[in-house]
Amino acid sequence: MSEPARLPVSGDVFFRLDSEDRLLDLSGGDPSLSLVLDSLRGRSPGELLPSPLREHVQAAIAEVRSSGRMRSLSHQLPAGDAIREFEGRIVPASAGELLIWVSDVSEARYELRQLKASETRTGALLSALPDLILTLSARLIVLDYHGPAQEVLDAAPLRLLGADLRDLLPEAATRRLAESVPRVIASTRIEALEYELAREGRYLAYELRVAPLGEDRVVALLRNVTQRREAERSLLRHRDDLQRLATELTVTEERNRRDLALELHDGIGQDLAVARLMLERSHSLSGEARERELDSLLETLKRAIRRTQSLTYDLSPPTLHELGLRPALRSLLRRLAQEYGFEGQWEETGESREPDEASRVLLYRSTRELLMNVIKHAEAARVRLLFTAGDTSLRVTVEDDGHGFDPALLEGPAPEGGRFGLFSVRERLAALGGRLRAESRPGLTRIELELPILDPRPAAGERVR
Repeated sequence: MSEPARLPVSGDVFFRLDSEDRLLDLSGGDPSLSLVLDSLRGRSPGELLPSPLREHVQAAIAEVRSSGRMRSLSHQLPAGDAIREFEGRIVPASAGELLIWVSDVSEARYELRQLKASETRTGALLSALPDLILTLSARLIVLDYHGPAQEVLDAAPLRLLGADLRDLLPEAATRRLAESVPRVIASTRIEALEYELAREGRYLAYELRVAPLGEDRVVALLRNVTQRREAERSLLRHRDDLQRLATELTVTEERNRRDLALELHDGIGQDLAVARLMLERSHSLSGEARERELDSLLETLKRAIRRTQSLTYDLSPPTLHELGLRPALRSLLRRLAQEYGFEGQWEETGESREPDEASRVLLYRSTRELLMNVIKHAEAARVRLLFTAGDTSLRVTVEDDGHGFDPALLEGPAPEGGRFGLFSVRERLAALGGRLRAESRPGLTRIELELPILDPRPAAGERVR
């Protein structure tokens, strides 16, 4: 048996078969087919087509002859590195003849697949967007929509389609939108407008962007931008707080320099000057008078030493750098309790670990700031300082039984002239990855400082191996 012929099919080809399924005629397709028509005439599909297409076509022909109805079929054939797709129709004709129409649908099928993929991507993109997308006529009638209509416009879908958008937006917004749409259609430029809407006791902010869509319609993207606007306002408040804090810190630094200068001049300086005069005068005295003068001189020098030690401790406590954070905080509480007359309670939990130097200094200075706030404002009789060392963080908690304050004030902007101490503590903790938490009511205020442990070192007295 001879090898089946391989037909170079290109474009639509029409075959005509006789009652015994033999080729009578063909037309269309590649022009070279007409050159081999004589050699093909009288042959059956089984002789002309390769397997398995041969079996597929023969079965379809048999079904058409049996049912007398048209039969469609499709098949793929390799063409070099590509795959071509064909679609055929077998139609019964007069005198037992059959007409077979074969069409190369490769490009059409490819474009259809691309279109479906594009529609799938577009659908996924639209589903992911938080915007309500509206198609509007020039008269602001809603022709189509996609997205959260109920959430953004508080309008059910059945009410939205065909509705006048001016009935669904605030008057100020619709007036600006009515002015914007003709400009957008005429200029093909995108315009944006914003408006606010009172809902459930708060003001919600919306952004509406309008783009041209032909000569008589536009597409409008409506988005709830309330969170973004609140974040922007919060950022602006935070920036203003930081600017005022920088000014306050500059003023505080200058005030501390002035206080230090006064302490050195009026306190320690005066004591040393008096001591020098007393020492000079003692040379001219004798007996009991000289003894009394030397005793007074000794007391004056002791007072100067105490003032020097106190000033040194306030500027840079030796305990913090020599013994560590835990002993320094315990010593700070004891010293302030003795000086200002409140009951100080110290508690500690966790293993003995020391943070890096920056964290040590920050926790010490912040704790001192909190204790001084208690002393200045709370009128507390009892102050409890709890030091907790965890696996990954250190916590210092200051509790007092004073008047208390509103912790919600810590979440807002720092007001002019007040609360910059706590605001400064909060910001400096945040800069090192820490945080400040507060709860307060009359009789109990608790403020917790927490910092992650970075580059820990053994506590003072531990041996490094």
